[in-house]
Amino acid sequence: MLGHYSYTPHRSGINEVIERVMADFEKSQREMDAALSTIKTCPGPCADQTVEISLPGKKPYRTECPIASRDCHYGARLTAILDSFLIGLMSNIGVPVRHLDNITSSVGSVAIKSAESWQRRGFLVLTGIPGVGKSFAAARAIKSYLGMRIDNWFARRNWEAAATAAESIVWASAKETVDDKLLAGRIRSCQLAALDDLGKEDDTRTGVAAVRDVITKRYDAKLPTIITSELTLLDIQNRYGRYIAERLVEDYCSKIVDCGGESFRLREAAPHD
Repeated sequence: MLGHYSYTPHRSGINEVIERVMADFEKSQREMDAALSTIKTCPGPCADQTVEISLPGKKPYRTECPIASRDCHYGARLTAILDSFLIGLMSNIGVPVRHLDNITSSVGSVAIKSAESWQRRGFLVLTGIPGVGKSFAAARAIKSYLGMRIDNWFARRNWEAAATAAESIVWASAKETVDDKLLAGRIRSCQLAALDDLGKEDDTRTGVAAVRDVITKRYDAKLPTIITSELTLLDIQNRYGRYIAERLVEDYCSKIVDCGGESFRLREAAPHD
């Protein structure tokens, strides 16, 4: 009768191999970290955000650049391409071209600062005379919203997330919303809406009711909404009713901002000595 035999691997030998592999890996990682730590300035123009690394005994290879940013050669070029991409999306959304021409400028205003600090919850209501930058700030807020949908903007394949988000954004004037029932239906339920020039629609029972309906539906659904208007909060209350004015300020994340009384358009057009 044959005896029963079993084979048990030499565990100590396997452990030694694993330890040796891990030690080599850790050594390579330390060497890579040391090589990357020496890169303090842009190593030169590149076609992507990678840099060439040479480790002892190994062929040179490319890895992610440790200082890649919007300020490096590649980052600055890619930022310009990304801006053009986002501007194209905004144009498709319906943002007027006049707001897109200088959308990347660093101009500061009460309206822009308010748009930048808005948490994209509740309502952002920008009020003031014509020319204070209300609609321009609304456009900047939308661009920021689209940009934040991209997890890693260095990877262009991730930009598709912004394109998908743009499909759920609507920009429309209050007049367009009143005149176009299909547009009104979209703006009532889209993920992010910009209702421009509130108060410029016809002051009729039908027009006022349509605006009330849009604001109420978005309030009930807790959907972020940007509104620009020359009306003050008191004017809004008088035109649309107290309950509409209350909805605009009720959410603790909502903001109603007086954007000031100085027109940037008139200031820029004024003759200089």
